[in-house]
Amino acid sequence: MLTRAAADAFARQWIRAWNSRDIEQILQHYTDDVVVSSPLIKAIAGEPSGTLRGKHAVRDYWSRALSANPDLHFVLQHVGVGINSVILKYRSVIDLLATEFMELTPDRKISRVAAHYNQPDLETAQREHAEHSAWLWVSHVTPILNVSDFAESMAWFEKLGFRRSWEWGTPPTFGAVGSGEMEIFLCLNGQGGRGRSALPRTGGPDGSDDQEKGVWMSLWVEDVDAVHARCVERGLEVTMPPTTEPWGVREMHVRHPDGHVLRISKGLSCE
Repeated sequence: MLTRAAADAFARQWIRAWNSRDIEQILQHYTDDVVVSSPLIKAIAGEPSGTLRGKHAVRDYWSRALSANPDLHFVLQHVGVGINSVILKYRSVIDLLATEFMELTPDRKISRVAAHYNQPDLETAQREHAEHSAWLWVSHVTPILNVSDFAESMAWFEKLGFRRSWEWGTPPTFGAVGSGEMEIFLCLNGQGGRGRSALPRTGGPDGSDDQEKGVWMSLWVEDVDAVHARCVERGLEVTMPPTTEPWGVREMHVRHPDGHVLRISKGLSCE
């Protein structure tokens, strides 16, 4: 029987593979003769049966799906454990809430998949997808932060765990830091506001959103507590320690020297 720990580890790896957008990494989780059934296969791929058989067929379908959804990001919400199967509930493409039944082989490869969606949500999402793709398709959203010291801000983000992506100007006044597939632009003395409050906290009973003048951003990670430990080790200003919130996330806040607040969060499974 599949254990809870093994099911959770499998789910995290599966979500991580999809969010990497690497088709080869995704396909490593499936058997060569996998059978995949989904309403999206019938509605979007045009396959009347709604079922694809074998890696060759699903590779083509998923490759086209990845190309059509450059901002694809799955958010895991629940893991159900069976004898040799799991059920994963997650926020999917086109903002659909998906539930997938996955039958597993002894070596934890997926041999059969059945995806489920709420029919009204599916119809609405298909209609909105068709309408939006005709006039607006946003592939990325990149925050731009007004900073008072460009070099210091670059160093601050590197302490947090970001990489230095690029810089412009001599000396540089504009640039980007990155993590995974996302970037944040930094602009010296321009493009937005900044400003910090004197409050010790940005969240919780003694915090105040009204007094914060910087940008707030929500970043989704695998391990909030590990990020918190790094922030403490590097001397960054944590304004709210890791807290399990009633709306189903574990979250912490870290504040940039110019008052920008990063909400570091992880969605929790609903047990």
